[in-house]
Amino acid sequence: MPNQKQSLTATNIKYLLAVHELGADGKGVRCIDIAGRLNVAKSTVHATIEMLCGAGMVTKRKNSVVYLTDAGHEKTAQYAACFAFLFHKMHNALGLSEEECRSATYAVLGQKTEDGLSELYSRLNDG
Repeated sequence: MPNQKQSLTATNIKYLLAVHELGADGKGVRCIDIAGRLNVAKSTVHATIEMLCGAGMVTKRKNSVVYLTDAGHEKTAQYAACFAFLFHKMHNALGLSEEECRSATYAVLGQKTEDGLSELYSRLNDG
């Protein structure tokens, strides 16, 4: 199916979910806090956040505070629901550590096209 639009990478998904979790109070999240959560350099966070800004998923204010856009909220809700389900299934079925399950779940979600993610999300909400 050549017209299927590829979704975000596993790394992008990890960053979106971090912004979602850390900024749940609606006040946004500082890049330094994302770096701490993901155990990466602040410069790495800035580069990935710039890419997510370009994709319309987040906005960044000049004080380095990051917010999800409306599109980012919608997409992150899908990723968060799918992540929770897949993580739980892998952890229970495979007996992997939490970190291994997180990495594997990000990898699976990073392989989903937008259509595939929407289909998975719909299945989770229907059943």
